[in-house]
Amino acid sequence: MERLGRIRRLGYSVTRGEPDPDVVSIAAPIRDGNGHVVAAVSVAAFASRVYPEAEAGIAQKVLDTAREIGDRMTVVAG
Repeated sequence: MERLGRIRRLGYSVTRGEPDPDVVSIAAPIRDGNGHVVAAVSVAAFASRVYPEAEAGIAQKVLDTAREIGDRMTVVAG
């Protein structure tokens, strides 16, 4: 439950070694105009290439991309 609370608070998820010990993944939800989650965007890379101190910057780019996709979906659907 603590992990889910952190994910909700930050707005994104980071996994290291799940399910592959050599992979890190960062994901964020894509929301429609009503705020409902309709999809997700994620990036994955070899863990040896993503240093923990770089995660926040990568996560911000994933969040920005998820918001942009959601905004574009709203415009197209609206």
